[in-house]
Amino acid sequence: MRINRFSFIFLILFTFGCKEKVVNESSVLEITPDYEELFSVMKKGFIDRDKVDWENFEKKVIEKSKISKDSAIVETITLLGNNHTHYLTKDKVLLRGRFPKIEIDSACLLKVDDNNKLIKIPNVAYIRIKRHGFDKTISDKDYIFNNLKIISEQANSNYWIIDLRDNLGGSNWVMINSLIPFLKDGIIGYTGIKGGEIPWSKKGGAVYNGETNLTELLARTNLKFQINSKKIYVLINQRTSSAGEAALISLKSLSNVEVLGKKTMGAATMNSTIKLKNGDMLNLTVGYMMDAEKNIYPDGISPDYEFCTEDDILNFIKSDIKK
Repeated sequence: MRINRFSFIFLILFTFGCKEKVVNESSVLEITPDYEELFSVMKKGFIDRDKVDWENFEKKVIEKSKISKDSAIVETITLLGNNHTHYLTKDKVLLRGRFPKIEIDSACLLKVDDNNKLIKIPNVAYIRIKRHGFDKTISDKDYIFNNLKIISEQANSNYWIIDLRDNLGGSNWVMINSLIPFLKDGIIGYTGIKGGEIPWSKKGGAVYNGETNLTELLARTNLKFQINSKKIYVLINQRTSSAGEAALISLKSLSNVEVLGKKTMGAATMNSTIKLKNGDMLNLTVGYMMDAEKNIYPDGISPDYEFCTEDDILNFIKSDIKK
């Protein structure tokens, strides 16, 4: 499905070597007089464009442009009200909107040695799906096959822990392809866009976005081995975000999954990267991630059972597998 000029790149923007800039409202930087292209792109592609008062929006942004270009861009994203949209200048400066800081309980974050306890539960296999896309050090294909190797080495386990904690995102499809052995044929999620949905599905050892075989594209082959476990425990926390949430949504399509931990960050949206004429890049939210039942999660995905500490998670899993 095609919307105007937008090509859906369902990857989170890979911001190589960029630094996030704090804008000083009192500083006077370059004034960019013409925001016509930026406004046009947002009016055509932003997922919630029908909810924006564009006349008032434009007035406020132009007013900020009298201070600086950066101030105007920050104001633009803030007024959109979407914390996943961001802007990368040609000088690799990352600009985001101003939104309330999310309160995160540090006790619930992943510690360096946390998984030492989890990997020692008898007959319970463990894999951590790490973020991939921000300053990535290996190729997409290597990331997928490294994870598949870990899975294949524990293929006969009756129970699995898939750890998505602290997965801040990157490439949705690379992470989902790493989980192919767990997924069943059929719908595993959707992208909700204006005018309809684009299904995510698994069939014949491949993950599809609509009609596009993403497994063939990323791994150069279909991946047909299957894990048939009794139960899968998926761990999340407040730093599970974006592509990490996409991986979670795909796993929620399974009937034997239980999600443990804390509510995710709330960036379960699809972005499209648009290069502007001035050389800057706008990473604009153009769709919502949806689960197999077409639910959206604008405020984060809640666990089935809320836990914070490693010991609480460990005790629950040990008790549950004895039932």
